[in-house]
Amino acid sequence: MSEEGKAKISAPMGDFYRGYTIQIEQVGPNLYAFVWRPGSRIESGGDAVTARDEEGLAILLARAHARIDADLAEHRARAVPSEPGVRLRN
Repeated sequence: MSEEGKAKISAPMGDFYRGYTIQIEQVGPNLYAFVWRPGSRIESGGDAVTARDEEGLAILLARAHARIDADLAEHRARAVPSEPGVRLRN
């Protein structure tokens, strides 16, 4: 891959997706996206998503967005009964 196609991140970057906070960092040849739920404390750490420099920032963000979408789908599945009249236990 050409040098133009590789991600070069000199300082941490931030992004938001569906209320989640995403912090992006590069350590050597690896890109990391740390994901926090809305209202979470950043000091508590985040869920890490990774990509190689060759894959690029777009792939990293796509993986982070997919992780968030999966988390939201899981949360909705727990919150909504699959059959009418069925109650979920706490």
